[in-house]
Amino acid sequence: NLADCQSSEQIAELILCARKTSQEADMSFGAADKSTAEALHLFTRAEELLTAVLASKSEGRANDLEKQKRVMRDYLSFEIARHCLAQGSVEGVGKRLDDLIPHYPQDPEIWGAQGVLLVAQGRISEALSPLARAVQLAPDSAERRRAYGTVLLLQGNLESAIAQYRAALARQADLRTQGDLGSALIIAGRFEEGLAYLRAVIIQEPEHPVYLSNYAYGLLQAGELDQAEKVLRKGLVRYPDSVHFQLNYVLLLAQRSECAQAWSLLQPLRATHRQDPRVDGLYSDLLELCGKPS
Repeated sequence: NLADCQSSEQIAELILCARKTSQEADMSFGAADKSTAEALHLFTRAEELLTAVLASKSEGRANDLEKQKRVMRDYLSFEIARHCLAQGSVEGVGKRLDDLIPHYPQDPEIWGAQGVLLVAQGRISEALSPLARAVQLAPDSAERRRAYGTVLLLQGNLESAIAQYRAALARQADLRTQGDLGSALIIAGRFEEGLAYLRAVIIQEPEHPVYLSNYAYGLLQAGELDQAEKVLRKGLVRYPDSVHFQLNYVLLLAQRSECAQAWSLLQPLRATHRQDPRVDGLYSDLLELCGKPS
């Protein structure tokens, strides 16, 4: 009827606007891009309209048109879940994905989103299976391989993580993948190659907090203390409350045998970040480099 036609046109228009809005948005977890927030609002409104249309139908009239609308409902549910994750929100996402997986078991995007959700909930070991499934279903997806590599890294499977990052980068040149690969190589002790990747990222994103901090750490590990100091001073000016930069600066002082100052900076961090393993790790390093504080 006319009302259904008008509603369908509205839904189609909302979906089109939402897709255009989020086309260039950062969809990584918690990026909180303004575009994803706008798109999430549009997708949610489209879902509300579609739910109203479906509710007005009797079950006996479930023809092809109604089936198409139910497929559209599933599409909207997934887009809402995906955009919620990009906004850093996990509320209600699990139920949406759990409802979708039995109907679309071959969809790598849904499995990938499930893995991202589990990581966001701190369920790292559980995230391995859905992300591995996503890679299996979409082996040429750089995004899926990068996400899988990150979970492997969190699990301590360093070489497998590096392999996934390399495979992702071979499929799509991407700054985040370069940064993640460079950071993993630094952890693996391959400083020259790791620093080269991170340097390439920083040239294009000079104030990226994670990769700038990891670059400084790599310079410290490679013994390039003067260059590390320049990067750390820049980082501390831009991100004065960053624990990463503060800890790296303490390490710089320790490597220069400026032990009294290193201890004076670390002790307050130990008081305010008691549960942070990075602080405990640096405390052990400082004991080795400087001995006990006087």
